[in-house]
Amino acid sequence: MTSRTGTVFRMDPRLRETLAGADLFIANCEGPVMGGKKTERGFPWISFAMEEDFLRGCLKELGVLPSRCVLSVANNHIGDRGLEGLRSTLDCLGRMGVATVGQRGGAPPFFLSLERNGLRMGIAAWTHWQNRRTFDDFPAVLRGRDIIDSDWREIKMNGRLDLLVGIPHWGVEFHHFPRPEEKGLARLLAQRGFDILAGHHPHVLQPLEWLGKTPCFYSLGNVNGPPLPLLPWPIRLGAFLEIALGVHGEQRGRVAGFAVHSFFRLLSGGQERLLPMERTRIPLRRKLMERWNLLFPFPQGGTFLSTSSR
Repeated sequence: MTSRTGTVFRMDPRLRETLAGADLFIANCEGPVMGGKKTERGFPWISFAMEEDFLRGCLKELGVLPSRCVLSVANNHIGDRGLEGLRSTLDCLGRMGVATVGQRGGAPPFFLSLERNGLRMGIAAWTHWQNRRTFDDFPAVLRGRDIIDSDWREIKMNGRLDLLVGIPHWGVEFHHFPRPEEKGLARLLAQRGFDILAGHHPHVLQPLEWLGKTPCFYSLGNVNGPPLPLLPWPIRLGAFLEIALGVHGEQRGRVAGFAVHSFFRLLSGGQERLLPMERTRIPLRRKLMERWNLLFPFPQGGTFLSTSSR
């Protein structure tokens, strides 16, 4: 997301090392990227925009190469600067060498197909929310109905995909647990062929649920933002999800293991620092661990590696 000050966060080296070693990094670009456009108040809530240099700085601080990055533009703020804002965002990310997903273009189905380490992966992103009616007359980003109406098992088969990843923008802001609506949709998407679901929009962490062999992380929180005057500590708790995939035989395309890397966004001297949860001070750490264990009852401080053949 954008920042109130326009200052890029600082990243703990251990977290950066984890991300830098990833074959692929997927995240959400919450709002348009437009030069000369500052964040301003609008209806409803807040109108977002970020500078290209700010976004470049974020990826650099994360340690993520643009060529290994996929950003979703399907969220409730992408229409805050109208169609011009979306076009500017796609142009900017294209110049940076970042792949995008969530935009409509050409003929359906709308998803990104790419190959990594011999695996052919499909990525679909969509939003259930829009702050403005920017795209009512000119559909430009995927909505929930576009996903529900598609036969994803057939799409996987026709595209010869080894796995299908869903990136939904859903749920209720600042709620730690998903509603029955999200849980029901997640079950439906797992039945229809999605192998991994990882969502955003609530701005806080939400739990993991296994839907057969499909892990669904309802919300991973925020890397930065929202640009509000005061962010209480639960909103500053987030996570990076690391997933290992099988590449051979019957395990090809299946989730072979995962780790959830916790972090806390510590505000210091007007700048945020992303720290592993275990590096925060007591008693803050106790509060964070208590909240974490309600959401992810994993051992070892919230980092859990699964190698089960679910």
